[in-house]
Amino acid sequence: VFGPRDYLAADSTRVDPARLDPVEASRLLWNRGCGVYFALQDLESGGSAEDIWRNLQKAKLGLGDAWITLRGRYHWSAGERGRRLAELQLPREFSSDLRRWHAEGLDFKFHPSAPPPREQLWAEARALGPAWVAHWLALESERLDTRFTDPREYAAFGRRIFPDSPILKNFLMALRDRLR
Repeated sequence: VFGPRDYLAADSTRVDPARLDPVEASRLLWNRGCGVYFALQDLESGGSAEDIWRNLQKAKLGLGDAWITLRGRYHWSAGERGRRLAELQLPREFSSDLRRWHAEGLDFKFHPSAPPPREQLWAEARALGPAWVAHWLALESERLDTRFTDPREYAAFGRRIFPDSPILKNFLMALRDRLR
């Protein structure tokens, strides 16, 4: 708050959003997949329709943003990301739903709306769950230059999924999580 106004100027050459590491696409997609999972859990338990709706809309936006990030076309402006997604070469099986969902997610981001009836929330969540899995496998297949056809195959992958992440740190975090 009290520092110099241009404190980021020295880092401007390193802070190029178009140069985000492809692993950031994986992290974004994983985060949004968790949102779909939590939306389904909230639907089953009678949770907040507003939270469910927001998670589903963020997942729609995140599917497109992950592909933009993977292809090195990320931009800080959500509107610009929408334009870039329209220009992006995507796997044929995803292009129409992905672009429509991303546009819906953008619309929600700029003009949040009240949640629809629970039946529609269920329908959206049921459509987004399998779509998320398909996008996850396709995106990770491209990022890791390997063909994954199902989640079990991905889980059994013999190489490091995040090769730039230190092994000891990952081991200690996994140990910490197991002890909890």
